[in-house]
Amino acid sequence: MAKACKATNAGIRCHDLPEGADPPPGWTRMTDEQCESLGGSRSLSSRIPHTARFAPIALSDPIDEVEESALSDPLELVRIPDGINEGLSSPKNSTMLQILGMPRDHVDNKCRMPTNLPLAELIVTKNVGPFRVTGLKPAVKSLKKIFKKVEKDHPELYSQLGTAGMTCVRYIRNSNRLSNHSWGCAIDVKIGAVLDGIQYPGAGEDGVTLAGLVTLSEYFHKEGWYWGVGFSSFEDGMHFEIADETLRQWRSDGTLGEDVKARSLSKPVLSLGDRGKDVKELQQLLLQKGYDVMVDGHFGPITHAIVIDFQARVGLTPDGLVGEKTMKALLE
Repeated sequence: MAKACKATNAGIRCHDLPEGADPPPGWTRMTDEQCESLGGSRSLSSRIPHTARFAPIALSDPIDEVEESALSDPLELVRIPDGINEGLSSPKNSTMLQILGMPRDHVDNKCRMPTNLPLAELIVTKNVGPFRVTGLKPAVKSLKKIFKKVEKDHPELYSQLGTAGMTCVRYIRNSNRLSNHSWGCAIDVKIGAVLDGIQYPGAGEDGVTLAGLVTLSEYFHKEGWYWGVGFSSFEDGMHFEIADETLRQWRSDGTLGEDVKARSLSKPVLSLGDRGKDVKELQQLLLQKGYDVMVDGHFGPITHAIVIDFQARVGLTPDGLVGEKTMKALLE
């Protein structure tokens, strides 16, 4: 049977082509033998629709050259690179609440603006280059700096940038955890009309992202933003948020104002709804203590219940919050 194949940074991807049918735009017709000789796989293509954009290939093109040329298109799907978010972590709700407080008194799944102080006075609306945003003042200033560099280095990418929003006080879907958009510290970036992570079924777990977002991530990382493609429960490629470490630095150096600097701040605490590398490490420790817990990086109800049980067993306050004392007990 004939195959329709394409080149990506994850390799050559192929799927069966019905008899007499032409391959979709950006795909190349191959025989089974030709596809297999290039290392073709159906594992990814079965989840990616024909509307996804891939660079067309010729059988005579070396794969390395094909992959290099594919990176010139910001909408090209490429493998999520290793080493993203090095030295940075996703900000925890506990950190956000201690530094900036509850954004507003009533929160549900509907998007609203912050009304409580000190946060409300720190929200601004500015043009950051490719679009206008409403967000936390230093985060907006950081975005303007990022996009100025992107415009200089990658004008084609810059011209395609858009956003799905920045400030939105609401709970994360199907959870009781506030989205970091609630404090104006996160932004969803689209390239063309594509919001990576939700553009087709399975896009949040397919191991690939847009080449343009990979390029952008380097600029965001230098400015202390965490890239959501690194979330353990969902590859949120369009999402960038101020890292926990950056927010703590802004508090300590007065960037967020003297009132915020005066607010007390504990060391990082893990709690229900948190996710990421720190949660995975916690779950590994619980696993070593004999608990049947899935190491998925999501501090959900099961992990929360196990933490409470462990705290009660070792004589700690069983509040489900993982601070210094709980971590010390887990490491013993």
